[in-house]
Amino acid sequence: MGETQELDLPLGFRFHPTEFELYDYYLIPKFKGEPLHTYLIISLDVYKYDPWQLPFDQLKYAREKEGHFFTQSIEGGTSARATPSGYWIISKENIPICRETEVIGFKNKFLFSNGKDPIDGDQIAYWKMVEYRCNPAVILTSNKEMENLVICKVRHKTRVEKDPEEEEDDDFEY
Repeated sequence: MGETQELDLPLGFRFHPTEFELYDYYLIPKFKGEPLHTYLIISLDVYKYDPWQLPFDQLKYAREKEGHFFTQSIEGGTSARATPSGYWIISKENIPICRETEVIGFKNKFLFSNGKDPIDGDQIAYWKMVEYRCNPAVILTSNKEMENLVICKVRHKTRVEKDPEEEEDDDFEY
C-alpha cells in the first residue's frame, strides 16, 4: 500500500479538499499504491467507532471535530452503517461526481443516530458523514479490498442559533 510522507505546512493551514481533490490526489493514488503526500487522511475502520470516538487529534491539519479517513465500504447495498452505540443512516445515496460528462465517482451522505434521538433539521448539534468512492467503470481492479475503498469525511455540525436581540441590530442602518 502507499506510504505517507510528512509535510511541514504553515501555521493556520487547514485541510479542506474539494471532492475532485479527494478523488485525484488521495483516492486514485491510494488505489494505485502510490505514496501519499501527508498524514491528512488516515486508514481506519470508522464503523468500529462512534463519531465522537474517532481519532481527530491524529489528523494534523484537520478542522476541529472533522476528519477524512480511508475505510472499506459496507458490502451488500445496506443504507445504514452500524457503530457500537448507534448507526449512520443514509440521507442521500449514489450522488454522481462528474467531471464534464464522465461520472468519476459517487458519494453517499449520512447522519448519525444513537437510536434514541430523532434525526431532523431541528437538532442543534449532530454528526454528518460523506462517503466518497470511485466509479467501478473508471477504476478496474480485481482486488476486492481496493474495490471497496472509500474516503469518509466525518464532521460534527453545529447549527448556530441567532440571538433575537442581534436580529434587531441587523435592521439598523449605518
